[in-house]
Amino acid sequence: MKKHYLYLTIILFFLLVTSACASGEDEANIKLTISVKSDPGGFIEEAVEGFRKLHPDKEIVLHNYQTDYQKYREQVGTQLIAGQADDLVSFLGFNDHKYFDSGLMADFYPIMQSDSDFNEADYFMSVIDGFSYQEKLLIFPVFYTYWGIGVNESFSNDLTEKFQQYDKISIKEVLNLYNSLENKGKYYISESIDVLTILNLNINTYVDFANKQCYFDNSDFIKLITDAKNATDPQKIADGLLGYTIGSGSYNEANENELALKYLFWVDTLSVEAYMIPDNLKERFVHRIPLVNDNGELIAGAMDAFFINKASKNKELAWEFVKYLSSTKAMLFSSCFPVHRKLFETYINTEIHRPSWSIESLTERPVPGKTNEEIIAILKAYSELPLEHAIYIEFDAIREIIQSFYDDVYTAEQAASELQNKVSLYLRE
Repeated sequence: MKKHYLYLTIILFFLLVTSACASGEDEANIKLTISVKSDPGGFIEEAVEGFRKLHPDKEIVLHNYQTDYQKYREQVGTQLIAGQADDLVSFLGFNDHKYFDSGLMADFYPIMQSDSDFNEADYFMSVIDGFSYQEKLLIFPVFYTYWGIGVNESFSNDLTEKFQQYDKISIKEVLNLYNSLENKGKYYISESIDVLTILNLNINTYVDFANKQCYFDNSDFIKLITDAKNATDPQKIADGLLGYTIGSGSYNEANENELALKYLFWVDTLSVEAYMIPDNLKERFVHRIPLVNDNGELIAGAMDAFFINKASKNKELAWEFVKYLSSTKAMLFSSCFPVHRKLFETYINTEIHRPSWSIESLTERPVPGKTNEEIIAILKAYSELPLEHAIYIEFDAIREIIQSFYDDVYTAEQAASELQNKVSLYLRE
């Protein structure tokens, strides 16, 4: 009998040791996998290396698709559907309501809320919440950008004064200013504005993704596209640039002078540089302010964002990497703002002192247009505003209908009706 108990004791001890070893082995072999379309400047790889040092017991694997957008979208999309995608995935290629509705993306909100080390006060939560979808945060914006607009002050004092009454402005309000001019001459609204760009930036105004409804076939939308068509540079359409947002880019005096001969407004993503123009340089487009939707929300996009694969077994570790990335790394792009408050200020100061600004070649900039503190205060105030993330619709029929409208194949009423019918069917697919 004693021998029997001895055998049982040995077997139980062996099972406990084996179980503990297996548990320790699982813990030691935890692997976080990450997919990105590209990694400009080795930004993500650098973050991975830093994260490895904090978690030496974890394996971190980065799959970089080297800017091959089609391969990235198709391969990762297939893996997602099969439940075999990496734990963490860059949102590029998946900023689509059909993926948001698929149930394949994990909700960041409950993960964040259960993290005792996450402090909302450290982040611009208005920005983060602006990227939510049906009360779920399916993509986390590490860096974001938003659209801005300036007025051509060389056209008329009246237009400039009217525009300067705004601290933010919607496309409808810009069109109203344009239409209020008695003599526009040969001026068009902007090289970056046409019916398709307006629709892309304001898609949430006309499409209710949650209820799969759209609202094109009404007098408000018909007036909008009529006004936008009349204000569009015909050469842009002739050149096949419908929907292409050109933007004036970095400050260039010759370029601004040329644009000012044809357009009344400048539209592009707002950048630090927009507020650094020296007092001794003559801007043509001034009072650059955020472009907002009809509800006064910033029209924004994510420069870099991630989602967590719903099938991932390492959601908390994936979140830890996103948190690390968003709070410790800054990409040096002039229109890319960190969502983390401390990093935001560091980034702005770095940008202000970056030696490669194009305007440095024009002047030594002894007197900046605004002080560093003023620039930080302005951009920080914008980041506190409510924000809306425009969802992408991958539906070629929209472009085709709008192109037919510009080609006078459709009237505004017919274009609105076609959009209503085609998009309604698309949403129900």
